[in-house]
Amino acid sequence: MRPRPSEQSETSHGYGSTKFSKFDYRGAWMDNRSPGPPYLSWINEDSTEMLALADELDLAAPVPTCPGWSLGDLVGHLFSAHRWVTSCVKAGTQAQQRDLPAAPSERTELTAWARQALAELLSVLWETSPNQLVWTPLRGPAPSIWWRRKAAVEAAIHRWDAHRAVREEPHPIAASLALAGIDEFSQDFLPPMLMSMPEPPPASTICLEPTDISDGRVLTLRETVGHEPAPHVRIRGTASDLLLWMWNRIPPEHLKIEGDPSVAQWWRALVI
Repeated sequence: MRPRPSEQSETSHGYGSTKFSKFDYRGAWMDNRSPGPPYLSWINEDSTEMLALADELDLAAPVPTCPGWSLGDLVGHLFSAHRWVTSCVKAGTQAQQRDLPAAPSERTELTAWARQALAELLSVLWETSPNQLVWTPLRGPAPSIWWRRKAAVEAAIHRWDAHRAVREEPHPIAASLALAGIDEFSQDFLPPMLMSMPEPPPASTICLEPTDISDGRVLTLRETVGHEPAPHVRIRGTASDLLLWMWNRIPPEHLKIEGDPSVAQWWRALVI
């Protein structure tokens, strides 16, 4: 289990002047303390789609984007995660649970259990102020909207996984939610991944440019602070495709990549 970023913040690996990670994150689209994004609607929509698939399809079907998992495994994982989020939010700052509860395997029991998990999650998140401090596994105490975003992004990616198991082209993740997912990945997941690397990354900067953002917003990940070098790699695509690429769901051929091609190859080895 990786240490929390707060426990890593004073570590230096000799390639990057930031104390938090090798890369400095910039360009978040939305304030994690704001109640604005419709996370509960996104959670409900994507989770309900998963339940519909669980009702109709073969739960033994393999999920190509989650090697070794069946559709039943994927459904069980998502709704176990929903129950985990519910317990963490309900417990406030006292929660320290890191293990997901076990899911039933039989279809009727699983889907009933999953529906109850979704209803309880939505109820608890609705009743909890987005600004209320609760425990989180990556940041320690943080506003509970952190969990809203996490649950919404998780449901969206795994809904995409489930559709990918049964159709060639799943419908994309909502652009605003995908942007929130890029924000989450860059702030919470990438730093500990980089801290665990034995060797430095092959580029100091990666510029992600969503093509479906009207104001041309750009995300930049960079190794050091204090200057603005030109990006070694510039990656363009829809927000959904950028997020899916970041999580190794789609190959780089789905995006327009300019610059050192080894960076895209390195990324696929970084995120497994």
